[in-house]
Amino acid sequence: MMLNKWNEKPMLERLLALTNEDASTKAKIVSTLPEKMLDRYSGEEVKRELLLSESIERTGLVQTQIYGTVIHGANFVTCMKEACLNVNMSTDVMNVPYGNASMYATVVAEGAEVPNQYQDYSYKTLTAKKYAQKAPISEELIADAKFDLVNIELEKLGKNLENARNRIMIDTMVANAGNVHDTAGANQGLLAVLGAKVACIDDGFSPDTFVMHPELYAKVFADYKPAYNVEAEKTFRSGDIPPILGMKGFVCGITASTATNWDYDTDDDYGGLVFEKNAASALGIRQDITVKYAEDPFKMLVSPIAYWRGDGSFINPNAICKIKF
Repeated sequence: MMLNKWNEKPMLERLLALTNEDASTKAKIVSTLPEKMLDRYSGEEVKRELLLSESIERTGLVQTQIYGTVIHGANFVTCMKEACLNVNMSTDVMNVPYGNASMYATVVAEGAEVPNQYQDYSYKTLTAKKYAQKAPISEELIADAKFDLVNIELEKLGKNLENARNRIMIDTMVANAGNVHDTAGANQGLLAVLGAKVACIDDGFSPDTFVMHPELYAKVFADYKPAYNVEAEKTFRSGDIPPILGMKGFVCGITASTATNWDYDTDDDYGGLVFEKNAASALGIRQDITVKYAEDPFKMLVSPIAYWRGDGSFINPNAICKIKF
Protein backbone atom coordinates (compact mmCIF):
# COMPACT_ATOMS: atom_id res chain seq x y z
CA MET A 1 0.00 0.00 0.00
CA MET A 2 0.93 3.60 -0.39
CA LEU A 3 0.41 5.09 3.05
CA ASN A 4 -2.25 7.77 3.63
CA LYS A 5 -3.84 7.38 0.21
CA TRP A 6 -7.36 6.02 0.88
CA ASN A 7 -10.39 8.07 -0.14
CA GLU A 8 -13.08 9.59 1.98
CA LYS A 9 -15.16 7.04 3.83
CA PRO A 10 -18.57 6.25 2.25
CA MET A 11 -21.68 7.42 4.09
CA LEU A 12 -23.30 4.03 4.56
CA GLU A 13 -24.09 4.63 8.23
CA ARG A 14 -26.23 7.68 7.48
CA LEU A 15 -28.07 5.91 4.68
CA LEU A 16 -28.81 2.85 6.81
CA ALA A 17 -30.17 5.12 9.49
CA LEU A 18 -32.84 6.26 7.03
CA THR A 19 -34.32 2.75 7.11
CA ASN A 20 -34.86 2.90 10.85
CA GLU A 21 -35.92 6.42 11.82
CA ASP A 22 -39.03 8.56 11.99
CA ALA A 23 -39.75 11.30 9.47
CA SER A 24 -38.23 14.18 11.45
CA THR A 25 -34.98 12.28 12.09
CA LYS A 26 -34.85 11.26 8.43
CA ALA A 27 -35.12 14.90 7.44
CA LYS A 28 -32.08 15.77 9.55
CA ILE A 29 -30.06 12.88 8.08
CA VAL A 30 -31.01 13.75 4.51
CA SER A 31 -29.88 17.33 5.06
CA THR A 32 -26.35 16.04 5.68
CA LEU A 33 -26.14 14.09 2.40
CA PRO A 34 -24.33 15.94 -0.41
CA GLU A 35 -26.55 16.67 -3.38
CA LYS A 36 -23.92 15.37 -5.81
CA MET A 37 -24.05 11.95 -4.16
CA LEU A 38 -27.81 11.77 -4.54
CA ASP A 39 -27.56 12.75 -8.20
CA ARG A 40 -24.72 10.37 -9.01
CA TYR A 41 -26.06 7.15 -7.55
CA SER A 42 -29.75 7.30 -8.38
CA GLY A 43 -29.62 7.50 -12.17
CA GLU A 44 -31.73 10.66 -11.95
CA GLU A 45 -31.94 13.29 -9.29
CA VAL A 46 -33.27 11.91 -6.01
CA LYS A 47 -35.54 14.48 -4.41
CA ARG A 48 -35.30 14.86 -0.69
CA GLU A 49 -39.05 14.34 -0.51
CA LEU A 50 -38.56 10.87 -2.05
CA LEU A 51 -36.12 9.91 0.70
CA LEU A 52 -38.55 11.11 3.31
CA SER A 53 -41.67 9.50 1.88
CA GLU A 54 -40.50 6.22 0.33
CA SER A 55 -38.20 3.37 1.24
CA ILE A 56 -34.52 4.22 0.86
CA GLU A 57 -33.90 0.76 -0.59
CA ARG A 58 -35.75 1.73 -3.79
CA THR A 59 -33.19 4.37 -4.65
CA GLY A 60 -30.19 2.03 -4.90
CA LEU A 61 -28.16 4.33 -2.66
CA VAL A 62 -27.61 1.73 0.07
CA GLN A 63 -26.34 -0.90 -2.37
CA THR A 64 -23.97 1.59 -3.94
CA GLN A 65 -22.62 2.67 -0.57
CA ILE A 66 -22.16 -0.96 0.50
CA TYR A 67 -19.98 -1.45 -2.56
CA GLY A 68 -18.15 1.79 -1.79
CA THR A 69 -17.51 0.66 1.78
CA VAL A 70 -16.04 -2.66 0.58
CA ILE A 71 -13.76 -0.79 -1.84
CA HIS A 72 -12.83 1.67 0.91
CA GLY A 73 -11.61 -1.26 3.01
CA ALA A 74 -9.66 -2.68 0.07
CA ASN A 75 -7.94 0.68 -0.43
CA PHE A 76 -6.30 0.42 2.99
CA VAL A 77 -4.20 -2.54 1.84
CA THR A 78 -3.99 -2.04 -1.93
CA CYS A 79 -0.42 -2.74 -2.94
CA MET A 80 0.38 -5.29 -5.64
CA LYS A 81 -2.49 -4.17 -7.84
CA GLU A 82 -0.76 -0.79 -8.17
CA ALA A 83 2.80 -2.08 -8.05
CA CYS A 84 2.45 -4.77 -10.75
CA LEU A 85 1.46 -4.83 -14.39
CA ASN A 86 -2.32 -5.35 -14.66
CA VAL A 87 -3.64 -7.54 -17.47
CA ASN A 88 -7.34 -7.53 -18.34
CA MET A 89 -8.28 -11.14 -18.97
CA SER A 90 -10.73 -11.49 -21.86
CA THR A 91 -11.21 -15.19 -21.08
CA ASP A 92 -10.82 -17.34 -18.00
CA VAL A 93 -7.54 -18.75 -19.37
CA MET A 94 -5.13 -16.34 -21.02
CA ASN A 95 -1.57 -16.60 -22.36
CA VAL A 96 0.56 -13.52 -21.71
CA PRO A 97 3.48 -13.16 -24.16
CA TYR A 98 6.78 -11.74 -23.04
CA GLY A 99 10.24 -11.21 -24.53
CA ASN A 100 13.77 -11.18 -23.19
CA ALA A 101 15.80 -8.35 -21.70
CA SER A 102 17.07 -5.32 -23.63
CA MET A 103 19.27 -6.02 -26.66
CA TYR A 104 21.91 -4.14 -28.65
CA ALA A 105 21.56 -2.59 -32.08
CA THR A 106 24.23 -3.62 -34.58
CA VAL A 107 26.36 -1.64 -37.03
CA VAL A 108 24.77 -1.55 -40.50
CA ALA A 109 26.76 -0.58 -43.58
CA GLU A 110 25.39 2.06 -45.93
CA GLY A 111 22.80 0.51 -48.23
CA ALA A 112 22.82 -2.80 -46.34
CA GLU A 113 19.70 -4.52 -45.11
CA VAL A 114 18.66 -3.53 -41.60
CA PRO A 115 18.23 -6.60 -39.38
CA ASN A 116 15.03 -7.24 -37.45
CA GLN A 117 14.86 -7.14 -33.70
CA TYR A 118 14.23 -10.76 -32.90
CA GLN A 119 12.72 -11.62 -29.56
CA ASP A 120 12.51 -15.09 -28.11
CA TYR A 121 8.89 -14.85 -27.06
CA SER A 122 7.52 -17.11 -24.36
CA TYR A 123 4.15 -17.27 -22.61
CA LYS A 124 2.81 -17.33 -19.09
CA THR A 125 -0.64 -18.81 -18.60
CA LEU A 126 -3.06 -17.04 -16.28
CA THR A 127 -6.07 -19.04 -15.11
CA ALA A 128 -8.82 -17.01 -13.44
CA LYS A 129 -9.88 -18.25 -10.03
CA LYS A 130 -12.65 -16.85 -7.87
CA TYR A 131 -11.78 -15.34 -4.50
CA ALA A 132 -14.86 -14.59 -2.41
CA GLN A 133 -16.21 -13.90 1.07
CA LYS A 134 -19.50 -12.72 2.50
CA ALA A 135 -20.39 -10.56 5.48
CA PRO A 136 -23.62 -11.75 7.14
CA ILE A 137 -25.63 -8.77 8.40
CA SER A 138 -28.46 -9.70 10.73
CA GLU A 139 -31.76 -7.88 10.97
CA GLU A 140 -30.91 -7.29 14.61
CA LEU A 141 -27.85 -5.25 13.67
CA ILE A 142 -30.00 -2.98 11.54
CA ALA A 143 -32.89 -2.86 14.01
CA ASP A 144 -30.52 -1.99 16.86
CA ALA A 145 -28.90 0.71 14.73
CA LYS A 146 -25.42 -0.83 15.01
CA PHE A 147 -24.45 0.66 11.68
CA ASP A 148 -20.82 1.16 12.73
CA LEU A 149 -20.43 -2.63 13.06
CA VAL A 150 -21.88 -3.09 9.58
CA ASN A 151 -19.26 -0.68 8.25
CA ILE A 152 -16.45 -2.52 10.00
CA GLU A 153 -17.49 -5.91 8.61
CA LEU A 154 -17.81 -4.57 5.07
CA GLU A 155 -14.40 -2.91 5.23
CA LYS A 156 -12.90 -6.20 6.44
CA LEU A 157 -14.46 -7.86 3.41
CA GLY A 158 -12.62 -5.46 1.09
CA LYS A 159 -9.33 -5.88 2.96
CA ASN A 160 -9.53 -9.67 2.78
CA LEU A 161 -10.17 -9.65 -0.96
CA GLU A 162 -7.32 -7.23 -1.68
CA ASN A 163 -4.92 -9.12 0.57
CA ALA A 164 -5.62 -12.29 -1.41
CA ARG A 165 -4.34 -10.40 -4.47
CA ASN A 166 -1.30 -9.21 -2.55
CA ARG A 167 -0.41 -12.69 -1.37
CA ILE A 168 -0.68 -14.21 -4.86
CA MET A 169 1.82 -11.74 -6.26
CA ILE A 170 4.21 -11.75 -3.29
CA ASP A 171 4.32 -15.56 -3.33
CA THR A 172 5.02 -15.90 -7.05
CA MET A 173 7.58 -13.08 -7.20
CA VAL A 174 9.59 -14.10 -4.13
CA ALA A 175 9.56 -17.77 -5.12
CA ASN A 176 10.72 -17.05 -8.69
CA ALA A 177 12.97 -14.00 -8.36
CA GLY A 178 16.08 -14.45 -10.49
CA ASN A 179 18.24 -12.23 -8.28
CA VAL A 180 18.88 -12.13 -4.55
CA HIS A 181 20.54 -9.34 -2.59
CA ASP A 182 21.69 -10.90 0.68
CA THR A 183 22.34 -8.24 3.32
CA ALA A 184 24.08 -10.78 5.58
CA GLY A 185 22.66 -8.85 8.51
CA ALA A 186 24.22 -5.49 7.56
CA ASN A 187 23.16 -2.38 5.59
CA GLN A 188 19.55 -3.52 5.63
CA GLY A 189 17.79 -0.27 4.75
CA LEU A 190 18.43 2.04 1.80
CA LEU A 191 21.65 0.30 0.81
CA ALA A 192 19.79 -3.01 0.53
CA VAL A 193 17.32 -1.41 -1.90
CA LEU A 194 20.24 0.02 -3.89
CA GLY A 195 21.98 -3.36 -4.07
CA ALA A 196 18.81 -5.02 -5.34
CA LYS A 197 18.36 -2.39 -8.04
CA VAL A 198 21.93 -2.85 -9.24
CA ALA A 199 21.36 -6.61 -9.55
CA CYS A 200 18.42 -6.06 -11.92
CA ILE A 201 20.31 -3.45 -13.96
CA ASP A 202 23.17 -5.92 -14.41
CA ASP A 203 20.71 -8.27 -16.09
CA GLY A 204 19.52 -5.65 -18.59
CA PHE A 205 16.36 -4.51 -16.81
CA SER A 206 15.31 -1.09 -15.52
CA PRO A 207 13.75 -1.49 -12.07
CA ASP A 208 11.22 1.20 -11.26
CA THR A 209 9.28 -0.30 -8.33
CA PHE A 210 10.04 -1.74 -4.92
CA VAL A 211 7.77 -3.43 -2.38
CA MET A 212 8.72 -3.68 1.29
CA HIS A 213 7.67 -5.81 4.23
CA PRO A 214 6.76 -3.42 7.10
CA GLU A 215 10.01 -4.29 8.90
CA LEU A 216 12.07 -3.30 5.87
CA TYR A 217 9.94 -0.16 5.59
CA ALA A 218 10.93 0.69 9.18
CA LYS A 219 14.63 0.32 8.35
CA VAL A 220 14.38 2.38 5.16
CA PHE A 221 12.37 5.02 6.98
CA ALA A 222 15.02 5.19 9.72
CA ASP A 223 17.64 6.03 7.07
CA TYR A 224 15.87 9.32 6.33
CA LYS A 225 17.83 11.40 8.82
CA PRO A 226 17.26 15.18 8.91
CA ALA A 227 21.00 15.82 9.15
CA TYR A 228 21.59 14.97 5.52
CA ASN A 229 18.21 14.46 3.85
CA VAL A 230 16.19 17.49 2.74
CA GLU A 231 13.11 15.27 2.32
CA ALA A 232 13.28 13.95 5.87
CA GLU A 233 10.95 16.46 7.55
CA LYS A 234 8.16 15.90 5.02
CA THR A 235 8.70 12.14 5.23
CA PHE A 236 8.42 12.11 9.00
CA ARG A 237 5.21 14.14 8.91
CA SER A 238 3.40 12.03 6.31
CA GLY A 239 4.85 8.56 6.84
CA ASP A 240 5.16 8.25 3.05
CA ILE A 241 8.53 7.37 1.59
CA PRO A 242 9.21 9.38 -1.59
CA PRO A 243 10.59 7.64 -4.68
CA ILE A 244 13.99 6.11 -3.96
CA LEU A 245 16.61 5.88 -6.69
CA GLY A 246 13.90 6.62 -9.25
CA MET A 247 11.66 3.83 -7.93
CA LYS A 248 8.16 4.02 -6.50
CA GLY A 249 7.80 2.34 -3.10
CA PHE A 250 5.00 0.27 -1.57
CA VAL A 251 4.45 -1.47 1.78
CA CYS A 252 2.81 -4.89 1.97
CA GLY A 253 2.18 -6.47 5.37
CA ILE A 254 0.50 -9.71 4.35
CA THR A 255 1.43 -13.13 5.70
CA ALA A 256 2.65 -15.04 2.67
CA SER A 257 3.00 -18.79 2.38
CA THR A 258 5.50 -20.52 4.68
CA ALA A 259 7.87 -21.32 1.81
CA THR A 260 8.03 -17.67 0.76
CA ASN A 261 9.31 -16.36 4.14
CA TRP A 262 7.93 -12.85 3.56
CA ASP A 263 9.38 -11.29 6.72
CA TYR A 264 12.44 -9.27 7.66
CA ASP A 265 13.71 -10.04 11.14
CA THR A 266 15.79 -13.20 10.90
CA ASP A 267 18.10 -15.06 8.53
CA ASP A 268 16.45 -16.57 5.43
CA ASP A 269 13.65 -13.99 5.54
CA TYR A 270 12.82 -12.06 2.36
CA GLY A 271 11.47 -8.59 3.08
CA GLY A 272 11.73 -6.69 -0.18
CA LEU A 273 11.21 -6.90 -3.92
CA VAL A 274 12.83 -4.59 -6.47
CA PHE A 275 11.62 -5.02 -10.05
CA GLU A 276 10.74 -3.55 -13.42
CA LYS A 277 6.96 -3.23 -13.37
CA ASN A 278 6.24 -4.05 -17.01
CA ALA A 279 8.67 -6.95 -17.23
CA ALA A 280 8.61 -8.70 -13.86
CA SER A 281 5.10 -10.05 -13.35
CA ALA A 282 1.47 -9.86 -14.40
CA LEU A 283 -1.67 -9.60 -12.30
CA GLY A 284 -4.55 -10.90 -14.39
CA ILE A 285 -7.98 -9.48 -13.62
CA ARG A 286 -10.92 -11.27 -15.18
CA GLN A 287 -13.43 -9.47 -12.94
CA ASP A 288 -12.50 -6.87 -10.36
CA ILE A 289 -14.08 -6.61 -6.91
CA THR A 290 -17.83 -7.06 -7.27
CA VAL A 291 -20.61 -7.16 -4.67
CA LYS A 292 -23.76 -9.28 -4.88
CA TYR A 293 -26.53 -9.73 -2.31
CA ALA A 294 -28.02 -12.91 -0.88
CA GLU A 295 -30.80 -13.30 1.67
CA ASP A 296 -31.27 -16.12 4.14
CA PRO A 297 -34.83 -15.70 5.48
CA PHE A 298 -34.48 -18.59 7.93
CA LYS A 299 -31.60 -16.90 9.70
CA MET A 300 -32.88 -13.37 9.00
CA LEU A 301 -29.61 -12.42 7.34
CA VAL A 302 -28.72 -10.23 4.40
CA SER A 303 -25.24 -11.13 3.16
CA PRO A 304 -23.30 -8.96 0.76
CA ILE A 305 -21.03 -11.36 -1.15
CA ALA A 306 -17.86 -9.77 -2.48
CA TYR A 307 -15.51 -11.46 -4.92
CA TRP A 308 -12.96 -10.97 -7.66
CA ARG A 309 -11.68 -13.30 -10.35
CA GLY A 310 -8.14 -13.43 -11.60
CA ASP A 311 -4.65 -14.87 -11.29
CA GLY A 312 -1.05 -13.74 -11.06
CA SER A 313 2.35 -14.92 -12.23
CA PHE A 314 5.98 -13.87 -12.51
CA ILE A 315 7.22 -13.19 -16.06
CA ASN A 316 10.95 -12.43 -16.29
CA PRO A 317 12.74 -13.79 -13.19
CA ASN A 318 15.81 -11.60 -13.73
CA ALA A 319 13.64 -8.47 -13.73
CA ILE A 320 13.09 -9.19 -10.02
CA CYS A 321 15.54 -9.02 -7.12
CA LYS A 322 14.45 -10.10 -3.65
CA ILE A 323 16.12 -8.70 -0.55
CA LYS A 324 17.29 -11.25 2.01
CA PHE A 325 17.67 -10.30 5.67
